[in-house]
Amino acid sequence: MSATGRTHLRTLFCENLRRVVEEMDLNYKDVNERTGIYVDHISSILRGISSPSIPDLYGLCAGLEHTPEYLLDFEGFNRPNLFNDQLPGLTKREFGDRLLKAVEAHDKSRAEICSEAGITPSQISQYITGFCYPRLDRFVRLCKALRVTPSYLLGFTEHMSLVGVDGRGQEQ
Repeated sequence: MSATGRTHLRTLFCENLRRVVEEMDLNYKDVNERTGIYVDHISSILRGISSPSIPDLYGLCAGLEHTPEYLLDFEGFNRPNLFNDQLPGLTKREFGDRLLKAVEAHDKSRAEICSEAGITPSQISQYITGFCYPRLDRFVRLCKALRVTPSYLLGFTEHMSLVGVDGRGQEQ
């Protein structure tokens, strides 16, 4: 994804997050208390200066009770709210296990998935082994290449949900 693509994704995310925060009538301190994310970082995310990390995305979704699809502007998802009140934290290893399951369930080779997502085989291996999380733009491209919702990879749903490469969802 080009720098322009990352900026566009960050802008969409920022607008959706800002809308949620305003609708819930929250200030930065309230968001901090709900998510555990530092106020300064919340401020930079809401102003579109920085993108959230995968743990930040998880915290924002869980704390603000909205799906990652809604915040990331995936089309075709008309249910923005999460229903699960008790969401566990997501470790890098758990994220990697979910990613591996999605890769193994896919009809393409790992090399084809990497090519479509614009990442290297080394990067996907690092994500699968739990060495690190992908950047937000790579996370979105992986979801689309694997046709899985961000909710699945983040552990908000227990079953794999397939979506088309355009981001429109249908549950399996």
